[in-house]
Amino acid sequence: MRRYVAGILLSFIALGVVSLAQGSGSVERSSPPSRGAHDAIPDVPFVVTRTVSGRIVEVNLDEHSIIVETKDGQFFKFGIDKKAKLKADKGTELGGKKSLLLADFLNGQLVKVTYIPAEKRVTEVRIRREKS
Repeated sequence: MRRYVAGILLSFIALGVVSLAQGSGSVERSSPPSRGAHDAIPDVPFVVTRTVSGRIVEVNLDEHSIIVETKDGQFFKFGIDKKAKLKADKGTELGGKKSLLLADFLNGQLVKVTYIPAEKRVTEVRIRREKS
């Protein structure tokens, strides 16, 4: 019985030593691994985005902003800069138009706004189709 318990304890100690010897694997490499052109790793960092869907209640062309009301009654004001993509789904009144302007957006339209919270910047405003 003593040999059995001693063997189990020795196994646990050995496993601990082996796992410490392997390291965490979180060491930064000094140079990236060599890869072919088709496997290139982009230099773009990971960006967290959020979306808000609702109806436009105000378009302010002077401030370049819109106010969106969600289904649950929350209001969100978004500043729209020149980098933001303005789009419309097929089947909407502006679905065939390639180059939209903020002036094309109207009160009451159903929209989906995608933005980067950390930068407080809108990346896309998309007019959505009404569900039947």
